[in-house]
Amino acid sequence: MNQPGQNFIGDNYLTADEITPTSNINAYGRIYEIQGVDVFTRDWYRAKYGYEFSIGEIEMPAIPEQVEIQKPPYNGFGDEIDTLGQMYRLVPQKPKIDFFKAVDNDKNILRFTARFNTRVPEDFDRRFIISFYLSDDSISIYEPAQKNSGIIPGKFLHRRKYKNVDKNMEFITPTDMPIGGDVKINGHSFHILSCDEYTSSYLNGHLI
Repeated sequence: MNQPGQNFIGDNYLTADEITPTSNINAYGRIYEIQGVDVFTRDWYRAKYGYEFSIGEIEMPAIPEQVEIQKPPYNGFGDEIDTLGQMYRLVPQKPKIDFFKAVDNDKNILRFTARFNTRVPEDFDRRFIISFYLSDDSISIYEPAQKNSGIIPGKFLHRRKYKNVDKNMEFITPTDMPIGGDVKINGHSFHILSCDEYTSSYLNGHLI
């Protein structure tokens, strides 16, 4: 006795010997006419049953060209890696961090003092503290108070990773900020003036 859902199967099954070059196949009420087979099937039927099938002329569809994935532009929310997460999942997951790098470099911060590369009088004497966090390669910039400058001190750039427009848009590294050198961060051109003792020791060991 057939189980529920199996009543349509019946007792008779189509076998290989019943398929001939001149027969049609009845599958669920649809009639299929055999117009050709592949080389392996022709040789197998010839050796097994003496049937002579013709080779089919249907060409298999060509493999479609791979479409290059377009990276979405940074939308300004979170970090750039958050925006790229939308390429891989409908619901983006929290970016994975380099755990060992974060642990080994926790609280290790390189600090530089810098000024603007500018001829604007009111901006020439402004000073900035650039902090580079070795735990995740992020950067933040703080502007300390200057007497009689009229500039409100405080956070100048939010902490995140920034790209170097002069280095193939790669993320900025400490070697991009040598003492006496220039670096562009988020559209602002800075001249590096000095650094603390820890930063100097780090740069001496890592600059090529």
